[in-house]
Amino acid sequence: MYFYRKYERLAALVLFIISTATDYWMQYRYSGNAANQGLWRFCINRKCHAHTLTVGEKPEHRANRKCINCVCCTAFWDATRAFMLLSVLGCFAGVLLGITASKRPRSRRVRTGGIALLLSGFLALLALAIYTGMTVNFFGKRYS
Repeated sequence: MYFYRKYERLAALVLFIISTATDYWMQYRYSGNAANQGLWRFCINRKCHAHTLTVGEKPEHRANRKCINCVCCTAFWDATRAFMLLSVLGCFAGVLLGITASKRPRSRRVRTGGIALLLSGFLALLALAIYTGMTVNFFGKRYS
């Protein structure tokens, strides 16, 4: 039973890292071409570029890049990336503590690993909430 849990934990960590690194957080059409974006870059018609513009950025803020009263500036990307990276680190710590724990289910390492995994899940949900909260205003409330 414990043998399979180790593989489940490792598979969860690998999938979590892949989901953070992928460019397919959102797919849409841009000028008739298929487009997708992730945390690190966006792709239009299979040509990928780093994020240079901010979602919902006003034209007057593009020239001087000042964020005085602008709600949607680069902090949106930075916050989502930071929470996802902290979440991956928490997941890694939880998996590592769970794997190195003794066979006793009431071990202190198992409990600490469980807390790290719960914190990791909370940080991931927080990152997804920030991302969705900003992109829903840019693309409208319909997803297809």
